[in-house]
Amino acid sequence: MKIFLSGNAGFIGFHVSRELLKKNYYVVGLDNFSTGKIQNSLDLQEEFEDHFEQHTGSINDTKLVMKLMKDCDKVIHLAAIPRISKSIKYPKNTAMVNIIGTINILKCAAESGIKKLVFSSSSSVYGDSLKPLKEDSFKYPNNPYGLQKWSAEQFCKYYSEKHDLDITILRYFNVYGERQSPDSGAVIPSFIYGILKNDSVKIYNGTQIRSYVYVDDVAYATRLAIESKGFNIFNIAGQRSYTVNDIFTRITREIGRPSEVFYLPMQKSDRKNSIANTNHVNNELGFSPFVIIERGIQNVVDYIRTEYIEEKER
Repeated sequence: MKIFLSGNAGFIGFHVSRELLKKNYYVVGLDNFSTGKIQNSLDLQEEFEDHFEQHTGSINDTKLVMKLMKDCDKVIHLAAIPRISKSIKYPKNTAMVNIIGTINILKCAAESGIKKLVFSSSSSVYGDSLKPLKEDSFKYPNNPYGLQKWSAEQFCKYYSEKHDLDITILRYFNVYGERQSPDSGAVIPSFIYGILKNDSVKIYNGTQIRSYVYVDDVAYATRLAIESKGFNIFNIAGQRSYTVNDIFTRITREIGRPSEVFYLPMQKSDRKNSIANTNHVNNELGFSPFVIIERGIQNVVDYIRTEYIEEKER
């Protein structure tokens, strides 16, 4: 089974690729390396050279995408510009990737005879909510990134209905894990790097509640989705939710030392609460996350500590 996977060299893309390759799928990867890492691609090539090929280019390059989709059976579309801050500063440029790029992937998949496509969306489509969010909860994105993902979802639905594309939309919540950059805006790697480097840590409010999910669980859920049938939308998240302050406390406990903290007001583009209801994906795909937050944080601390030590020795 051959899978076309956009954004394969990114943080999530690397782990999804590896999950598929371990199950003997053949992965045709496309990444422009604007946020993806060359090392991620090299590591995949070294471990799975017989079942993996890397291509460099844009998801808006129709000719290239059509060429790579030829002979592929299914598509996983992960490529995006995920930074909310970038979507606010550059709404047009990010929309060209997050909306127009998705339309191009959908169009090429339909014209290539692809029958199954998985699209990675985001919890940002919901906006803020005090209640656990279900897939049919009201959508009120409060930043351009959420609006772009919501728009891309509507095109997925259109192509599913009008072009006979079997599509599964996955709304990832707060994903964390090894290989996530501290510059990504995610709090877990940012806190860990800050503490290990003895820098002060900035926390914007800290009382926000989030549903965190470990990247290996996300990769597993994505594989289940590519093997499923029928149009569907699923929340992908952990079983419990935590405040940002709680996450910081758990990280300092794991590292074994405190850190100087500066508390700042919550940013306008942020959400106070983002809590997932995952009953639908549990029932339909049989997905249940297996990595608890303590183990996940421990894994990331160990990984970043190793990377930080190697960086200091170079």
